[in-house]
Amino acid sequence: MKILEVVDSKLKNRIKNAIDNLDDSNPDDQKLLHYLKSNLFSGNIPKALANSGLSKKVRYEAFNWWANLLENTKVPLEDKIYLIKLMSNPENLIPASAYHQNERGSLLTKLSPKITNNSAFKATIGPTWSFKIGGPTGMGPGELALILFSQNAKESSGKKGGDFEVDGWVVELKSGGAVPPGSSGKKVVDALNDNLEALAKKAGFYDQLDMSVLNPSFDGGWLPQFFQLYTQSAGLQRSHQLFTKYLKTIYEPIDQGLIDTMWSQLGQPGTNRLLIPLIFNMYKASHGWDALLFADKGNFNSMVVVDANGFPPDMKFKLVLRQKGNTYAVADGSFIVGKGETATKTAKVPKPKTPKATKPPKAAPAPTPAQAAQAPAEPGEPMGPEPTEPVAEQLQRIQQLVKHR
Repeated sequence: MKILEVVDSKLKNRIKNAIDNLDDSNPDDQKLLHYLKSNLFSGNIPKALANSGLSKKVRYEAFNWWANLLENTKVPLEDKIYLIKLMSNPENLIPASAYHQNERGSLLTKLSPKITNNSAFKATIGPTWSFKIGGPTGMGPGELALILFSQNAKESSGKKGGDFEVDGWVVELKSGGAVPPGSSGKKVVDALNDNLEALAKKAGFYDQLDMSVLNPSFDGGWLPQFFQLYTQSAGLQRSHQLFTKYLKTIYEPIDQGLIDTMWSQLGQPGTNRLLIPLIFNMYKASHGWDALLFADKGNFNSMVVVDANGFPPDMKFKLVLRQKGNTYAVADGSFIVGKGETATKTAKVPKPKTPKATKPPKAAPAPTPAQAAQAPAEPGEPMGPEPTEPVAEQLQRIQQLVKHR
């Protein structure tokens, strides 16, 4: 029998005390210690890991880092070996079904209590969750932990096709960064905005635009002001045509019904949000994943989104409609989850009506806030509550949820 399989705590303590009384300097005791290490503790950690099959889940660099972390963590050796044994059984891990539905919270609560109560898990999950590899083919925070602790999970190969698979279900992980509209990578927003500013100057109303917030927003600020004033200057039909060109240049597949719905709501809160289902579906179609997973950097929170309705109505987000001054690469028209707009209030200018010459096809009703979406925060933006909880308290909360599951 292995010591990690001993249930009787008194017997386990007697065994440990007997081992502690052995003399490390005594040759006979050294032989006994070596025997105990090789047999009573199921061998050393490298041997246990080699027999576990866990190394097949991720690239060598990541797995080797985690194996060294586990081996050097100051917890009882038997707990380390037992954790490896538990991780080798898919029944103890996050089920594949957890990635098949829209869900917000901590996926770690779906682990077996045997794992979450293990001292080796408690000591290593924080660093494992924070582990990352930079670069376009790197790994983001949360990725290594979720692969190691999910059923039949493995890291994907290649830039497209998601970051990892769970029982064949492809998951794309986002931690910070942006959700782009497809994969074209075209840069057009600055030229479009410069054109609008030039038209405003030519028409003589540029000084009436509130440019205190330069990033355009369909919810408010200078962009709705421009189209309101341009309608007065150039007419309703030309203004609507220019608005249509602006959107179609950034989001090529956009249909006229959505354009007309956004036109009718231009300058009102929630107009930006109408684009989220379109952007989400463009990204999903171009990269071939089944679920988009947002992972927090500072805590264990995550959010699984399998369709555009999966974004909570209270989720903040920002559209990237300006590139000037950006210090990181983000595709035009992307949305960033966790960052809200701060556009100033628009001036009270007559609101444009839908032009008679452009009878829009019957537009589908605008998505409700619950159907709308938001997107990956810029580096450091939290997905859930602010990460003020110490890791120990977060683990305690996870264990309580697992216990009462």
